[in-house]
Order: sequence, then structure tokens, then C-alpha cells
Amino acid sequence: MDPNLMARVRNSLLVLSVAAASLFCFVEARIVLDPISVLYVPYDYDVNGTGLYKIAGGASEQSTYDYQNHLLYISGDYFIQIVDVSDPSEPNIIYRHALDSPSNDIEVCGDVVGFVQNGATYRVDTGTLSLYNLYDVENGNWSRLYEIPVGSIPDMLYFTKDCQTIVVVNEGEYGVTADPDVYVDPEGLVSIIRLDQDLANGYRITNLNFTRFNEDAESYEERGVRYLYKNTTFSQNLEPEYIAFSSDDRTAYISLQENNAIAVIDLNSEDIVDIYPLGEKSWKDLRIDASDMDGGTELRQYDIYSFYQPDAIKYFEVDGTGYIVTANEGAGVEYSDWAEEKRGKALVEDGLVWAESDLLSALNDTAQLGRLKFSQYEGVNSSRFNKLDRFYFFGGRSISIRRASDMALVHDTGDEIERQSSVLLREVFNADTKPINVSPSEASDLRSDDSGAECESLAFGELDGRRILFVGIERLSAIAIYTFAPGSAVPVFDGFHRAGGIDRTYEQLLADRNLGDLDPEDIKFLSSEKSPTNSPMLVVTNNIAGSIAFYDVTDVPDSTMTTPTSGSSANHADSFLTLAWIVASIVQFTLRRQFM
Repeated sequence: MDPNLMARVRNSLLVLSVAAASLFCFVEARIVLDPISVLYVPYDYDVNGTGLYKIAGGASEQSTYDYQNHLLYISGDYFIQIVDVSDPSEPNIIYRHALDSPSNDIEVCGDVVGFVQNGATYRVDTGTLSLYNLYDVENGNWSRLYEIPVGSIPDMLYFTKDCQTIVVVNEGEYGVTADPDVYVDPEGLVSIIRLDQDLANGYRITNLNFTRFNEDAESYEERGVRYLYKNTTFSQNLEPEYIAFSSDDRTAYISLQENNAIAVIDLNSEDIVDIYPLGEKSWKDLRIDASDMDGGTELRQYDIYSFYQPDAIKYFEVDGTGYIVTANEGAGVEYSDWAEEKRGKALVEDGLVWAESDLLSALNDTAQLGRLKFSQYEGVNSSRFNKLDRFYFFGGRSISIRRASDMALVHDTGDEIERQSSVLLREVFNADTKPINVSPSEASDLRSDDSGAECESLAFGELDGRRILFVGIERLSAIAIYTFAPGSAVPVFDGFHRAGGIDRTYEQLLADRNLGDLDPEDIKFLSSEKSPTNSPMLVVTNNIAGSIAFYDVTDVPDSTMTTPTSGSSANHADSFLTLAWIVASIVQFTLRRQFM
């Protein structure tokens, strides 16, 4: 039998095994997201005050919920918009605040709302943290407390539980200045802002940089902290991305995505304790779709590696032990005069691959590894003519659990999201969410050569005593749902929820108001005590769609079997009809190919 046919048959059997495993993996109940409503957020307004809408318009980057007044604050490129969600079935924008630069994050704590913005003119300029009182619904007034200079590109802010301390991570990306020929690489900073008990009495700010680590840069690089662009310092290369706090608010964990590391900060002493590398992931015993030119969904095994490179991280505890969960999105390093990424085929054509590499043929094949983006600098072997003999790509295509004390890997979901989505969400598998002149199903597989599905956002919840983890997956436009057994730190896949249409173009779906959760950049779980419905809810902020989706979160008996469709949850209990369809398709496909 032809080797390519054999690979396709193996892949089809893999699909069947996943479906069968899903079918017979019964649990007492599964988690379902029941849609309440979707609010499409204007990215701008015309002269008459009428809202304007478009895909990727920068309308909704992040959101935060004021449970005291049932208000949702949404940060975007041009506005902070405030929404009355006292009746989440009919959310209503009641106020908009114009911005002079994009806001990357917004949070509410107690009586204070904080949001961060890029520099007003250039991204490399100093950003700001703005603090406001809660919106006065009765008088229609939103009053500012302070505008605090922080670092370049403040990406996220986080309050301690007492609302007295705010941590801001400033990414400090390389970028252009007022002189178009001059680029700078600002220091990555972590800003710690201490508010006075009486807000009127001011604040104190401490900016922590990583310059003291420069003298040990070589040592950290040997340990696995990525530092590739040597035209700037180690500390300039470190780019803080996301924040998580320990349960006692004494420790902050900061993801350094491009660097494949997490920094740990002692908030009491205001000191960066250490930087922990996250290591590499082997795909030798896992399966991956590495190409957008392989004719569809093709999961294969290769002896290659990737860097985890998390975007969102969250802290949680089990029996007193702290853990960090990471959404391993991936990100290569790029500067104006230098880029790390190179496709597999280009590595071969440029003579960068060791001639005796077992992967030479696959790297030279665009249907296998030829399209996947690799690092052209990691994996160079000096004893093999300074050629690549180990191949690294970007992102874990997974979520991971790590012990907070030392970042040791406890669990990684491996290829589970790729395998499960290849069955349950096959029509939008690794889809590109940006092209607006095609449908999601037509855009399927287009991101396989990049970072795949791209796990991006995280939220913990609890339902009937069960810990639940919601994972926003950018390219699937879906929420993956995981649950934890009592006393366990290892998540178990429960299912996907994907809303929206798949067979009309993205532009048409916008007009239909049926885009679904296109790039779920932020997820918030609202407990029944804080929810406006007095029942658990999930609020999903969709960046590319420019929308906010509201869901009821419920447990349903696993005997409720539904075939996955657009706008439904695809869970353990796929119907026998779906399984039969898969079997029939495999047989038909195999026979057709064998006798062609």
C-alpha cells in the first residue's frame, strides 16, 4: 500500500479511536454552556452616535465585572464602554469613554476601576495606568482618581484581594520611535502600585526591571530561558506578558512568553526572586498537523520539539500545594532586522539542516514539515557543522500544570486538544480567524503551520463542588472545558463549546450577528453569589468578533446525547450516529484511495 495512504488510514483510525474513547468515557455529568445573549460592541461611532462594527476593529480586548452594580467594563482600542448587565439577556451599553491610545486590560476591585493604555503616540513610549471610581449610574458620571505612568506596552494589571496593591506587567516590545529609522527595545518592567487606605491620599509605585539578571544571562540561557537577539541586553529581551497571584497575595508569577519562562516576584519585599525556564516539549510520541497544504486534517508523528510559551497563566491550590496552569499559545521572536522563524522547507533550501538528519525528507515536503515555522537558531549542533539537528517550533498546543514552587511540569495535555478538535470540531480544525472573505469551514487547517489551535485564555470556576477550567482557544473560536477530580491537580477533558456559524463568510456572519466566540481573549466565571442571574455564568470577551458572550454554566446528565453542531457543546457523549458516520467515512475514503 502507498505510504501516504497508510498514513491517512492510520490517521483515520486515530480519529475513530478518539471518537470511540469519547463515546465510552462516561461520567456522572458534563459541563454545558447555555447561551444567554451576545452583545456586539461598536468599535467606533458615527457623527449621529450610531455604532460601527467590523471584524478585528479593536472593540473588545478585555472586560471586567462590577458585581455590586452589575456593570461590565470593556476595554478597546478607542473606548472604555460600560454595559448594564443586570439583565444579561438584554445587555445595554450605557456609557462610553474615549481613549487616546489602545487599552490592553481593565480590572475592577472594590470601589476602583483600573485600566492600562499604551503610549499615546508610539507603543515604545511610556504607558499609563488610569484609576477611576466606580461608574455613578444615578448621575451618569465616571470620575478619575489617578493617571499613573508605568512602562512601555502595559499588557495586564491585577489587584490583590484587598484592592490596595496593583501589579502591572509592561512588555516593552521592540518598536519604532518618532524617527522612522530608529528602533528601541524598552526594558520589560513590572510595576507595583500601593494605594493608600484613603484613596485621596495617593499611591506609591515601584518599577522592577530585570537588569540585575544581565550579568548571569549566559547561565539563564543555558538553563533554558530564551535569549536569542543579542543586539539588545538580556533584560530588554525579557517581555512580561501575564500575571497570576498566589492565594495569599504574597507572590506574583509573571509569564515571559517569548522567553519560555516564568518570573517569580516576592510582593512583600518587591523583589524578583528568580526566572524559571519551562523547558521543551517532545512530540516524538504525540501527533500533530504541521501543514496547511496537506489536504485537510492530517495528524502525524515526528521527532520534533516545541517551546511551551504560555500566554495566560492561573494559580490554584490542591490540598495546600500551589500549582500554575498555563495556556501554551506560542510566540516567535522578531525584530526589524532579524527574525527567528523559518519554515521547514526554507531551512533545507538555505542549507541549515544537517545533511544526515532523519527529518530531511519531511522538512522538504510542504505536506509534512515543510510549512511548519521553526526556530532557525535553536537546535544548532556545533559538532555537526553548526547545522540544525534538533527542530523546535513555537507553542505547546496544550495546557500544562506546573508546581508553583519550582515550575516543575506535573501534567501536559499533549496532543489532546489537537486530537479532540480533529474529531469534535473537524470542520473548523486549526482555522484561520482573520480572513473575512471566506467562511470558518473554508479557513480550516490554515493555521496548522503556525501555532495550531492556540490556547490563549483561562478561567477557573466551581460548580456543585467541582473545579472547572475553561480554556479560550483562539483558532477554534471555542471554549475547551476541563474538570478536576477531588484532590487532583490533573485536568480531565470534558468537551468543547463552539458558537457561531461555519458555512457563511466571516463578514456575512458579522452581519448575521452569528460570529460566535471569535478569538476568546478573556474569560470570566461569575459565581452564583456574584452573577446577576444568581446562577453561575461565563462571560467571554471576543477580540476579533468584537463581542461579549454571556452563558449559563450548568451540569447535565451525560445521558443527554447530542451531535456536535454549530452553536452547541461537543462533549464526551457524542451520539452513536456521529460515530457511525465517522466509520462509514473512513471505510469509503480508504476504499476510494486504494483503488484510485
